[in-house]
Formats: sequence, C-alpha cells, structure tokens
Amino acid sequence: MKHGRVAPIDLTRPYAERLDAHDGLRAYRERFVEPDGDLVYFDGNSLGRLPRATVDALGSVVDDGLKEGLVR
Repeated sequence: MKHGRVAPIDLTRPYAERLDAHDGLRAYRERFVEPDGDLVYFDGNSLGRLPRATVDALGSVVDDGLKEGLVR
C-alpha cells in the first residue's frame, strides 16, 4: 500500500468459486438445508442455515414422542 491507496480486491464470481473449491469447511455444506442455492443471506442475528440433523431430530420427536408417547 503506497500513499494511502488500497490494493484492489477481486470480487468476481470466478474468484469466489476458486476460493470455495479449496475451502476446508466445504464438506460440511451438505449437513445443512439449502432451500435456495443462489441465496446469499447476511444477518448478524441469524442462527444460520438449518442443520439437517435438526430436521431428523424433530421428526423423531414427533414420531416417537407425540404418536407413541401420549399420556394414557
């Protein structure tokens, strides 16, 4: 950086895709529900994408707990 100038940043899609291809956390992507693959969601208060394990766990609660575990 010379004379207060900031180096240009590559904000192109191809550059982002190259970074994604080498992302060490990429394998975890499939663990989350992705309703719209093109959606980019920025919200500091968000809990983030819904984990697929949560969907399975809630299904189990409904199936095992509510259908079979009624008070008798």
